[in-house]
Amino acid sequence: FNRFKDWFWFHHHAAAAAKSPAKYRPHHNLGIAFMEHGDSEWARNELEKALSIDPTYPKADSSYNILGRIYLERSEYDRAQYALTQAIALRNDFADAHNNLGVAYDKRGEQAKATAEYKLAIEYDPALTDAYDNLGLIYVKQGRYSEAMEPYLKVAELDPGNSGAHNDLGNLYAIQGDYSKALSEYRAALAIDPNNQGARANIQRLQGMQAGTGAGSR
Repeated sequence: FNRFKDWFWFHHHAAAAAKSPAKYRPHHNLGIAFMEHGDSEWARNELEKALSIDPTYPKADSSYNILGRIYLERSEYDRAQYALTQAIALRNDFADAHNNLGVAYDKRGEQAKATAEYKLAIEYDPALTDAYDNLGLIYVKQGRYSEAMEPYLKVAELDPGNSGAHNDLGNLYAIQGDYSKALSEYRAALAIDPNNQGARANIQRLQGMQAGTGAGSR
């Protein structure tokens, strides 16, 4: 039934777009349908058509944000930045768009701007774990390990089943020389996901390390 329902709605949107090529709504709906089925290239094509017809239609902010994510996946960072900036211009408190814009800035090496966007994303949505994770990672890149601890702890708090968050915390503790807490976090990561090979490798490395050696794998 679900496959038939998906087929029906997909072809319904495709027919509407073909019948009314100058209207934004059918292209938007078809773009979302493509995105939901994992076809980002066709989704990009249809959402770009919708926005070319009316760049401020009621769901344009969402479309720009989706396009921004697609451009990020394609390593088209300038286009991603433009699309995400447009999304935020239409809805300033769009937390996910701020987070994605932070990723675009980070990919371009603009870490200060990326940090500011991650913080805005958290301000607008205090439960957005991706923003905390990205903020923690950028602090790690900058060697600001103590500051990275808070966002990673927040990810683990908000998403208790996130094995990667515990592995990240383990790495931070290991960097700071607290091997007991590091080992505890790596074990917590494995308890959640026994297939977390990074955590498993980190445990093996930590157990065999000489005092004062470095951290583990993300």
